[in-house]
Amino acid sequence: GEALVGTNIPNLTYMVAFETMNDLEMSLARFLYDSEWGALRSMSEYAGVVSKITNTLLKPLDCSQI
Repeated sequence: GEALVGTNIPNLTYMVAFETMNDLEMSLARFLYDSEWGALRSMSEYAGVVSKITNTLLKPLDCSQI
């Protein structure tokens, strides 16, 4: 999808699925504390590329195809 309005434009949106909240928390921790991610984040040419991470949790309805 693409954000058309709002205060967080421009942005990049990823939609990922997890079976449990524990799976989500473990995956997020592995990403945030990954040594390669940390190295990239500290490089001056990438300064400000990722300034904020926002999580929105959605639960599909019974009629959802997702």
